[in-house]
Amino acid sequence: MDRIALDSLQMQLRNVPHLKKRDIYLFGVNNQARETIKILVKWGAKVCGILDNDFKKQGSYIRGIRVMSVTSVRNITNRRKLFVIDSPYWREMKAQLLSMGVDESSILVVFLPYVLDNRLSTHVKAIFRGWKIYRKLQAKYGKSSYFLLCPYTGTGDIYLIGTLLPAWLRENNISDYVLIVPTSACRKVASLFQLPKIHQLENLADITYLIKYYLCCPDDCKMKVLNDSWGEVYTNPTEWIRGLHGMNFTQMFTRFVFDTGESACPEIPKFLPESNRVKKVLEQYHVIPSKCILLSPYANTLSDITMEFWERLSDSLVKRGYQLFTNSSGEEEPPIPNTKAMFFPLDIAPQAVSKMAGFIGLRSGFCDVVSAAKTRKVILYDKDAWFYNSTVYEYFSLNKMGLCDDAIEIEYDNESWMETIDVILNNFRRTNDG
Repeated sequence: MDRIALDSLQMQLRNVPHLKKRDIYLFGVNNQARETIKILVKWGAKVCGILDNDFKKQGSYIRGIRVMSVTSVRNITNRRKLFVIDSPYWREMKAQLLSMGVDESSILVVFLPYVLDNRLSTHVKAIFRGWKIYRKLQAKYGKSSYFLLCPYTGTGDIYLIGTLLPAWLRENNISDYVLIVPTSACRKVASLFQLPKIHQLENLADITYLIKYYLCCPDDCKMKVLNDSWGEVYTNPTEWIRGLHGMNFTQMFTRFVFDTGESACPEIPKFLPESNRVKKVLEQYHVIPSKCILLSPYANTLSDITMEFWERLSDSLVKRGYQLFTNSSGEEEPPIPNTKAMFFPLDIAPQAVSKMAGFIGLRSGFCDVVSAAKTRKVILYDKDAWFYNSTVYEYFSLNKMGLCDDAIEIEYDNESWMETIDVILNNFRRTNDG
């Protein structure tokens, strides 16, 4: 979510009277839900649940909040409840709540700037801004350069792009190119592939401007959008075939982004040793390589597992003699009890994790980045969570995607996660057992 959209979201939420006294339900599982929950929790508001009509999503968790059906909300007509809708399908969602007796004053439809302002003049201005950004890129890198735009901020997407890019470059005989990324985190992941030119945009809105210009004047742009589905791109309906007939994340990109065919496989980069930087990280946190396990409980797009799970797991591993750390980027990702927070740059993540005894992570983009690390890797997938036409595991399995072949991949059930802990512990013997 860009800065403009984030500011708009916060402003609309702040205008809700007695927000902290309301029982809040978000309607719709989407990328904005995580950001909304984060804001509300930070303000001390009470988020009781996330509603979704898709039964495949019900029972999963997002930022520790359970996804449930609309009909499961007790006393739904109680005016203390507040239903927050941030979705293109807000009309249908609002009508559904009204038909169940919810008072209109208890429904907040969040409109972000791109929904509010759909005037022709606004689109023309955006195209002009895109043209200016494109001309600046040409001035910096030359008119012969081919610009490859990564619109999504997910680090997993950037990593997958990096593994598939070499085959596409060879097939199209392209050597003079610039990879354009939206954030510093994406730039660090891209640098793992030792690409000659990586350009980070000044702000996220520039992505939209560039794409609008590209769609308006494709013959004037030497540019390719590296995503299988993006709102402004006319091929956006491809998102609805994700997971169809067992098609996974890698296959979606080989077919609909790079058009290199199913025979194209991810090419894992040869990571630079980075021995001094990794050594400093290990020394900074007093890491004991033979005992250190990195836990990664946070994800930005997929569903969560309860924090109680991580607390029980960490307690069991500590009793077995392991030294535990939580992969944490700041206050919003607090360390799990019995662990210490650890942070290191993404451009040395595979090398750093390779120096540890193990990695246990909820499936996230960070898992893609460390997928080639030579250590025991346990990756957790919500058994009940679906991604379009397949389960999260079927679509995002690191082994199935071809990013590695040694990941220990486990589908967990939020109702019986103690069994998952037992499976994990079976893969980590006591440190004094040799």
